[in-house]
Amino acid sequence: MKHRPVLYNSMLLSGTLHPHLLEVEQTAESRMHQTMQELLKQNPAPNKEQHQMEWVQHMNSLKAQAEELVMQELLRAQRNVELFFAEEKNTTEKTQSR
Repeated sequence: MKHRPVLYNSMLLSGTLHPHLLEVEQTAESRMHQTMQELLKQNPAPNKEQHQMEWVQHMNSLKAQAEELVMQELLRAQRNVELFFAEEKNTTEKTQSR
């Protein structure tokens, strides 16, 4: 793991990595489902029985949009966590140097 190898190894050795990854996956899947429902409300799909190809194209397009939105949310959340810990580390270092 290139990004945060100490955290990765710590979680792997403590047995918390896989449960954490499972939780992230379940959260992302749930968010995907919610996002798809919201997108379908905004952009209703054509009649599946009468226009099968258009329905498939529409649903694939919505799925791609939902995946992109969820990925952006995850990356934004990750950046926020990293900023939080960076600020906490700076605060701790300043306090210790006094």
